[in-house]
Amino acid sequence: QLVVFHGLEQRAQETHKRRKPCMQLMDFVKFVVTTAHEHLLTDVAKAAEPAERLTLQHLGISVQHFAQSWTRPIQYVSVVESETLSCGVFLMRKGSVLPLHDHPGMTVLTKVLHGELCVRSYDWVDAGDARRADQPLRRAQQKEDVRLNAGSPVRAVLPFACNLHEIVALTDCAFFDLMMPPYDELHGRPCTYYEVVQSEKEEDSSDSSESSEGDAGRPGRLLGQGLGNARSAAAAAAPAAAA
Repeated sequence: QLVVFHGLEQRAQETHKRRKPCMQLMDFVKFVVTTAHEHLLTDVAKAAEPAERLTLQHLGISVQHFAQSWTRPIQYVSVVESETLSCGVFLMRKGSVLPLHDHPGMTVLTKVLHGELCVRSYDWVDAGDARRADQPLRRAQQKEDVRLNAGSPVRAVLPFACNLHEIVALTDCAFFDLMMPPYDELHGRPCTYYEVVQSEKEEDSSDSSESSEGDAGRPGRLLGQGLGNARSAAAAAAPAAAA
């Protein structure tokens, strides 16, 4: 069962004059989240369809307000939190970066609401090795390097497709992120941050005589764990109260 839509009820009831339109906006946000909750694990396209029309206005967020009050490069406005689903809005200053991180066993929908960002996505070359504690370096292959803006379609991260990504703000930007199920270390879904420690070009230029026959010709880049397991992308961002 979904829990409180943080701040939306209160904002909808601030004044009698604004109540009706705000309640209508809140109903649409509920529709977006409920549709995703019902279909995300079985039909991603159907789950994402309502989110294509989502705007900052629906969420009661003013870009102008945050432009004046941002105190950190990245802030996060929570919308819904439950055991089965988590969603909210990331606000990123131009040049800020959400480091390369994974989404173990999770499906994620991302919709840019303002500005422009770049998403670099990776997949594990051997998914079976993705979380072996005795394997500090893991081979991944870059799948996407795309620019997204408010006119771009909803992007999907699937358990075995584009599951690792890095997000770079090309301008001040905001994007809606819906994760199902959410990060949960107790249920085997921690968020792990990575860094590229060897690119394909570096690998090609290394001494081939030092490579084992089993590794020769394997595609991808070597990734090493970066910032640890205990932090999620949302927790790494400073929480913010919507206005």
